[in-house]
Amino acid sequence: MNSSIIDKVKSAYDKNVDILITFTKKSVNIKTGDIPQVNMLLADEKPTDALKSGSDFAICGNCELRPINHKEKPIAELPCYVNCGFAPNAIHRIKDKLLETDKQVWPIIRHGAYGDPFAAGKKVNDKIRAKAKKVIAYTHAWQLKAASYLAEFCMASVHSIKGKIEANKKGFRTFRTVKYACSILADDEIVCPNFTTGPSKNLDIPTEHKKALQCKDCGLCDGNQSKTAKNIVIPIH
Repeated sequence: MNSSIIDKVKSAYDKNVDILITFTKKSVNIKTGDIPQVNMLLADEKPTDALKSGSDFAICGNCELRPINHKEKPIAELPCYVNCGFAPNAIHRIKDKLLETDKQVWPIIRHGAYGDPFAAGKKVNDKIRAKAKKVIAYTHAWQLKAASYLAEFCMASVHSIKGKIEANKKGFRTFRTVKYACSILADDEIVCPNFTTGPSKNLDIPTEHKKALQCKDCGLCDGNQSKTAKNIVIPIH
């Protein structure tokens, strides 16, 4: 069984809503590489339905990339890149299967392949962190006082220099989206290595030898686990 449930808890965003914390051992995600992925899903509503109803707040909070926010107030960035019609919907169908009991400690885990780690709560997040030597994760909850502990392993997802500065002051490293690859960076920022090493970036290299650096080999989006790493910037994708 590739995917299983590791917990069912009340959402930290909405204490009245049950959410599932799922663990997928293998992944075909081209950007991250084949590493375990943690998803947060509503227990009683299919992910694609939650996007339409707005009840995805329980797992994504006030993330401005939620599709429903684009219906009410369009913003410059594209909506969330996660296609809930694929992996999230498929994983949601495992909800009646047995809980994950595997005690293996993985080299690296992607927490929040869908959903914000804050939703899972600190107790579950501690359990997830214990499952890997390194966790890569992103959160839009960085402005909340209750989410301050996430700085240890989460990047603050921001969409402006102002947001980047504010998150840094709160102790978070940042993952900032920009509209163009040529956008000006702060001195303490670098462009995501996956983007800079992609096939189209080194045109003098034969196509068969071009390969972007994957998250499993990069690992920079790990919050303050990387003590001296810079903040990360990526063009909208």
